[in-house]
Amino acid sequence: MRWLSLVVLVALCAAPGCRRKSAAERVCDRFVDLYYVEINQRAALDITAGRAHDELSQQLIEIGQVRGAAAGEGERPRTYYERVSHRSDGDVAIFVYDLTTKMGRSAGIHRHATIGLAKRDGRWRVIWFGETEGKAPRAPG
Repeated sequence: MRWLSLVVLVALCAAPGCRRKSAAERVCDRFVDLYYVEINQRAALDITAGRAHDELSQQLIEIGQVRGAAAGEGERPRTYYERVSHRSDGDVAIFVYDLTTKMGRSAGIHRHATIGLAKRDGRWRVIWFGETEGKAPRAPG
């Protein structure tokens, strides 16, 4: 029975949707986890550079006092995401994610994030990001 389970697992992982993530994909998914899901700008800052680093640093200054005063108050939003597209060209990559943020039993707010990465000193870093209301446009077909 174990042998059959192993064969099924290997077959599933050989399917098109079960490939290993690239380094850029891992960094970008981690950024989305930290920034959007965990709402942890300080941790997300460690995998940024350039404009994204400057923006997160400024956010940390602006929200520092607000978070300190409101720590532990109220329900936190829950954010779910799906990577819908990505393009890469050498040391530059762009990813698009659909995000759904819910509070309690709400239907959720839909938006999409576009995130740019570049290799800096041999490591992938988020260099810019932005959000737009609604789900990301899908390619025809």
